[in-house]
Amino acid sequence: MLISALFSGGAGIAGGLLGKKKTATTDTSPKLDPSLQPLQNDLLASITHRLKNGTDLSAVKSPAFEAVNRRFRNMPSAITADFAGRGYGSSGVLQSEIARSHGERIGALNDMEGKFAGFQIDQDNQAQDMASRLLASGRGSSTTQTQSGNPVGSGISSGLETLTTLLTLGRMMKGGGGNTTSSPPNGFDSFGFGRR
Repeated sequence: MLISALFSGGAGIAGGLLGKKKTATTDTSPKLDPSLQPLQNDLLASITHRLKNGTDLSAVKSPAFEAVNRRFRNMPSAITADFAGRGYGSSGVLQSEIARSHGERIGALNDMEGKFAGFQIDQDNQAQDMASRLLASGRGSSTTQTQSGNPVGSGISSGLETLTTLLTLGRMMKGGGGNTTSSPPNGFDSFGFGRR
């Protein structure tokens, strides 16, 4: 039985050492070149600012409105000079023309305001699109897989266990294995009957 126990223990140890499972982790997250990290930080800060505050269009909006006002600024005097040259300097038509020019200026300013409102929406949408693409570029996955152990180790462990079982059965069949049974008294068989 001692030999069987040794074989059984050896089988467990061998199987544990040679058949040990392995764990492997795979990371597919993109790796950014360290030299580009400052650029990424600046881009992220700019996009975040635009998402929170909107795009500042004042630098182009003010000159555009000034151009409209400049175009209409001298129009009343030009209309007055034109009408005076034709002898209509004090007619009611002159005032109507001046009022019409003011209306055209207001219409042009309203059109410009509408264009900038659409441009503002486009810029906000562009900021959201850039944010989405930046988030998508940094998305990855991490998977952990447990791989079966060394097949040689599993085979050795299984073989030793089988050998241990066979040895134990063999000893039992031969009457060994540490069993101590008393022999029947002389003149009696193993069932207690007298021998003939």
